[in-house]
Amino acid sequence: MNFSAHIYTDIESDRKFNKVYNKITRLSPAKDIFIVTLPIYKHGLFEIYKYDEMLQHYYRTVDDKIFIMGIASSKAKAKELVTDMINDMITLHFPLDSKAYFEYLRKAEVKEKAMENLQG
Repeated sequence: MNFSAHIYTDIESDRKFNKVYNKITRLSPAKDIFIVTLPIYKHGLFEIYKYDEMLQHYYRTVDDKIFIMGIASSKAKAKELVTDMINDMITLHFPLDSKAYFEYLRKAEVKEKAMENLQG
């Protein structure tokens, strides 16, 4: 699984978010976690999955196609995150093109890291 440079989340505590993030990166089971991904097979804007579903064999075979954009504590919160993502896409002039928005976030992260290296 790949992660967006900017992960949308409703988890307020950094400690709890890091704990959930580490479980996901290690592919460990996590109760009541939903993830928002780019569409795996090019249909739609985003997809919402219960994280435990992603641990099934089928999703492990397409692991390189999974791009996580958001992590939520409930399905309702995941839907709110999708709304936030769409609003941000519209604000930044990405007319409902989630893949282009993901690339924009990835490039923005690369620029931020380059600026940190220049300053440090």
